[in-house]
Amino acid sequence: MEAVKTVLTRLKLPSGRGAVLYIVQMESYPKSFRIKDASPSVAVFAVLGSGWNLDRKVAAVRETIRDFLPHEWAHHALSLRYGRRSPGRRARWIEEGFASYVADRAMEMLEPGRFSLGRRLRLPLVDLHRLGPEALLAWEYEPIPARLDQMPSLQLRYSASMGVFLGIEERGGPEAVLAFLDAVKGRGELSAEEIDSALGSTSGTRLSALAAMSAEELQSVYDLALRLLASAADEEVSVAVEALERFPERFGSHGEAVRKAAGSDVLSPVTRAAAQRLIEEQGSP
Repeated sequence: MEAVKTVLTRLKLPSGRGAVLYIVQMESYPKSFRIKDASPSVAVFAVLGSGWNLDRKVAAVRETIRDFLPHEWAHHALSLRYGRRSPGRRARWIEEGFASYVADRAMEMLEPGRFSLGRRLRLPLVDLHRLGPEALLAWEYEPIPARLDQMPSLQLRYSASMGVFLGIEERGGPEAVLAFLDAVKGRGELSAEEIDSALGSTSGTRLSALAAMSAEELQSVYDLALRLLASAADEEVSVAVEALERFPERFGSHGEAVRKAAGSDVLSPVTRAAAQRLIEEQGSP
């Protein structure tokens, strides 16, 4: 273990105890580890690659809590609810998809405007379509990317995994999400047949159906992203740029508008930087 940093926040957890978020930096995911803590707190963990600026991340306490704690707490909650029969032990996409879904719900409370825009675009379901069911089911633990520019494939898997849970919620509500987890708890490798059976009984669908998006649906996502990009509102342009990352083959259609956003004096530096990155990624020959 190369470094451990701690951010302490006294959240009101169901148990009435506090939560300690440990941000751990290492080269690869451990099978398990413990950090002894004498305080009356629940410990949750976030693991980052060795190339990340850990000191800067920990210094931004509020941002760190917002980014990590809901996701990591969801991992802990799965373990509390199911123990060794946790569905997350059977498939990584369930473990990370559920945690990302919970974090998404937390963002709904923290940034409701951005959340509503993102929900309209349904980007995790777009990513599930892009990745495909077979690649999702084959996802296993791999070395942690050392730098952010090595993250795209991993981010795609996280987002696609969350897309499954968003698709379940669309069809059956939050109760269906919990019912699905109950249906796939157990031990051993989780088969595609078990997954489809659980999806069918809890939300009336199959994994292949969740991953299927028609050309018309994809076009509607793209059209909405273009409308948001034309807005003067920073929040809308930021979400639009995020959406357009999914359409590199169409840069000829949206490139000029993205360049305009990158050079805008009205938008925030963060949004302008995101637009510039999109130009560098999609506009290069």
